[in-house]
Amino acid sequence: MSDQCARRHLAIKNHPNLSKAFKDALIPDSCIVCHKASSKLGSLTAIIHKVHYEGREKSAFITLYQGACLNCHKVDLATGGMSIKHGPSNW
Repeated sequence: MSDQCARRHLAIKNHPNLSKAFKDALIPDSCIVCHKASSKLGSLTAIIHKVHYEGREKSAFITLYQGACLNCHKVDLATGGMSIKHGPSNW
């Protein structure tokens, strides 16, 4: 993830500052600690998709990255399965 994206994710309104706790965090892997599918805090899937696609014309994800799913997801061509990219090498 670029430094710019990481700063935006850490500046989410009402989100605790976890920069020290997750100094070497892998995004989105470290986020799953609190944002599992059944979490009262909201599932990471729902939160991330809403943040990236709301306010379409104003969304940096849309304007800078064309809203392309493969910026965050990868597809296994052999099986057709989709997974989430993670770690610095993918950003």
